[in-house]
Amino acid sequence: LSDGSGIIVSGNEKGSTVTQLWLLQLKDGSVRRITNDLNNYHTVSLGQDSRTLCIIQFESRANLWIVPGADASKAMQITTGKEEGLGGVTFTPDGRFIYTNQSGGNVDLWICNADGSGQRQLTSESSYEYSPAVSPDGRTVFFVSGHAGIPNIWKIGIDGSKLQQLTFGGEDYSPEVSVDGEWLYFSSWDSGISFIMKVPVEGGEPTVVYDKGTSFYPRVSPD
Repeated sequence: LSDGSGIIVSGNEKGSTVTQLWLLQLKDGSVRRITNDLNNYHTVSLGQDSRTLCIIQFESRANLWIVPGADASKAMQITTGKEEGLGGVTFTPDGRFIYTNQSGGNVDLWICNADGSGQRQLTSESSYEYSPAVSPDGRTVFFVSGHAGIPNIWKIGIDGSKLQQLTFGGEDYSPEVSVDGEWLYFSSWDSGISFIMKVPVEGGEPTVVYDKGTSFYPRVSPD
């Protein structure tokens, strides 16, 4: 502000992906929300008289498509939401999709058939849930969620039941299930840099798999 009393910033509340404008008071550190909608605002510029703001509002549009036989001429859009799949999409063993769907500032996991029918919401927490991975038997979905305040790995039944937090580190990402369905591999920032770790799918104490350098996105070979 021109009188030096505060700063206009863009940011989002914990658990929300909607970026709004806020006024940060320098005197006491208090924060007041300026905008209150479902748009995203970035790159703030303030006029010399502090009466006018210039900002960039943006939105993303993403949907799931299928391409039968890798023939682009047959590509078909199978979902019609606003932001679907941006946080991850994966097949289930029986040929359905698990994907992310943003609505009302939250990102949840949804499931649908391969043709887009049977769309059903799996998670409904006030958080950002993404990076789905499905167990080999198709019964359990593992994903990243900030529901507990920081990103950790959670799991939920394919029917939306038995929600459970699986890891409790500083920040855990990128779940990957072993072929035998016994272990969950993930990258963790719990030690200051990102290591590859694993934890039993039923829960337990994680162990380090690789800690020789910053490492991300573990993937398990078919054997």
